[in-house]
Amino acid sequence: MKVQFKQLIEKTDRSGKAPVFLYFYYKNYQFKYFTGEKCEPRHWDADKGKFRRSLPGYQDAQTFLETLAEKTVKAYRDYMQKGIVPAPAMLKSELLPESPQTTAPRKNFLELLEEFVVLLRQRGYKPNTLKKYNSTLNHFREYHKEREPVDIEAYTLQVHNSFLVFLSEGYDFHPNTIASMVKNLKVFFKFCREEKGITLHPDYLKLRAAYIEPEKIFLTAEELQNIAGLELNYKLSKVRDAFLFA
Repeated sequence: MKVQFKQLIEKTDRSGKAPVFLYFYYKNYQFKYFTGEKCEPRHWDADKGKFRRSLPGYQDAQTFLETLAEKTVKAYRDYMQKGIVPAPAMLKSELLPESPQTTAPRKNFLELLEEFVVLLRQRGYKPNTLKKYNSTLNHFREYHKEREPVDIEAYTLQVHNSFLVFLSEGYDFHPNTIASMVKNLKVFFKFCREEKGITLHPDYLKLRAAYIEPEKIFLTAEELQNIAGLELNYKLSKVRDAFLFA
């Protein structure tokens, strides 16, 4: 874990000032954030990564950078204490100034999943499809009951694996049933990203669940002939014929 400040000379504007960026390195991630500060290169100490005292308002500007670094580290540690390795976008959201406008409360994972299932119903999805998504929703509700609310941006592999363990141990589901739920979650994440404009944790691309190819059983020619020769009523004979010629 390391915080650095760098001035990007190549981005010098027409007034001769270049922007200063914060760089935070952690867990194979690089978080880059524009501090909002600019100065002429002569007022920046590239070796020490800080403003020179020749900069007018030096103390306030330098204190601002140090405060920004502290906020970044604190945000990172807060996530890590929850067992979450934050994506750069998650750290950025912690540093952005709050908008003075009133905004609707941010929905957590479960609330967004509920909204998604309602939307599928409104869009006329078939009952069998809705049944599968409702099953996924209901089981995540059960998972959610004894746990802290999960932010959609914080749905990591660790959270995902915890949910899979909950399904396999709590309900003794067949692996293919769990794989079907994971497939539903992937569609849900696509909705969050493309329609809600939510920045997801990179781990969402790695979501997996083991799928077991079902065993295929083939009837012999003799067995098929035996079925064909059965005396059945009209209704069952139609079922038998559809089976044989499928």
